[in-house]
Parts: sequence; structure tokens; C-alpha cells
Amino acid sequence: MLPQPHTRYTLLRQDAEMIERPTDGIENTYRLFRYSTIVLLACAVLNVFLVLALFSHNNGEGVYSSPASHTSAVEMPSMYINFDTLYNGTIREDRTFPPIVNIPRGMSQVSSVQPTKVFPQWPESWLTIYGSVPINSRRLWVSPEVSTIVQFRAMDYGMENCSLALTIPPPEEDSADVIVSELREDKARVDVWALSTSSRLDLQMLSLKTRPPRAAHVGVLAASYNETHQLPSFSCRSGSYHAFELSCAGSGCGLDITVLSQTAVGLYMLQYQTK
Repeated sequence: MLPQPHTRYTLLRQDAEMIERPTDGIENTYRLFRYSTIVLLACAVLNVFLVLALFSHNNGEGVYSSPASHTSAVEMPSMYINFDTLYNGTIREDRTFPPIVNIPRGMSQVSSVQPTKVFPQWPESWLTIYGSVPINSRRLWVSPEVSTIVQFRAMDYGMENCSLALTIPPPEEDSADVIVSELREDKARVDVWALSTSSRLDLQMLSLKTRPPRAAHVGVLAASYNETHQLPSFSCRSGSYHAFELSCAGSGCGLDITVLSQTAVGLYMLQYQTK
């Protein structure tokens, strides 16, 4: 037999640099997990702080400084572009139009006994086959403790002379659309105050404490059956908002009337032609 050649082997290095520790991957994973947890906790704390700061900021402000009223304070663009040029020119057509019946855009109550109370909007609902539908009612409730806040928005063009009116039907005509719950002594006197605001009210935050301040006394409305009473007229630019507070004008005041129809009953505003 022929002798086999001698085979030499080269040994691999056995130092610490060449030995991979099996715990390195686990420690890296734990380190990444710790850093991620710290970042997530920091973000959560920051979010909670921002939410609390925003809530405290809005909670201390009134009706006309809430986020909803910031957008409502922006003037809406007019639909009657260049109408002034047309009606002030030679092509003006002399025509007389009857007054417009303007139904309130919003009505709510405030309490002198509970200055921070916010009365719920549309507390009653109709039960239909589609579900519960809020009743769009207009409640004028005035008592020694409760006042009613009402807001209108002037409509149309050239009808910028406005007057508040109050109509109460005869007792025998009390129907499902008009409910007179209270009318003391058959004649209640109601003070009407103009409120200092030119933007849409936020009825979800409206209370005696947050309502706009009174600007001027407009007049006194006498509430009686089968009669319509009007206040002196005032200027109402097209598209402008007008808010009023109705309160008792004496100790014997008491009025509670709810209107369920969009008709000239209860409290409404008449707009007369100016151009």
C-alpha cells in the first residue's frame, strides 16, 4: 500500500471577539422595547395635557367665544350681489311687497335661580317608523324666575325694517299646533331687551351666566288672547343676526306658549320693504 498523505488542519480562532453571545439579540430587543414604551408614555402624557388645557380654555369662555361661535362670527357672503346698483339705478321697478313673517332661528330659556343651567334643546320627540324625531317647537316661557332668549336672522333683500310681534289665538282655537300652558290674568306684560351680539348664539352652552349682555330696552309686549301686539321697528340689514331676551315686566307676569307650526303665532318678526 502506498502511504496516505498527511493532512493538516488549521484551527479557527477561539477569542472573545469571534464568539457570539446568544444573549445579545435578546438584550437588543428589550432595549428597543424600553425606548418604545418611554416614547409612547411621553406622547400619551402630552396628549392628556393638551386635552385638559383645551377643555379648561373653552370651559371658561362664553357663548360668543366658543369654537362654534368663532366660525359663526364669520360674515356669510351675500346672495344679493350688485342688487344695490340695480335698485339705485334707473331700472328700478316701483313695486310694493307685503311684510315677511320671520320665524325665530332659535329659542331657549335661562334661569335666574340657576344661572349656570343650560336648558336642553328639543326635549320632546315624535316616535315614527324611522325612529325618534325631535319636535321643532318654539316655546315662549316667561316667569319671575325664567326668561326666554330668542334669535332671528334677517332674510331677503330690501326688507330691512323689522318689528317684533306677539300673537296669541283665542282660547277656543287652542289646538295641537298652539299650546297655551299659562297666561296669568289674561294679560301678561313682557319686557323685551336687545342683546349685545351680532353672531349666531350657541344654544348648547346658553345660560344666564353665558348669555350676551343686554344692550337696550326695546319695549314691552302685552300678551293677551285673540290679539297681536307689535314693538317699534328697527333697522335689520339683510343677513344680520338679532338676539333678544324676554323677561317679566312686573310681579304678576306669567306666560308659557308653545307653537309647533311655522306660522305667525307666538313670537315672530315682521320685515317690511325698504327698497
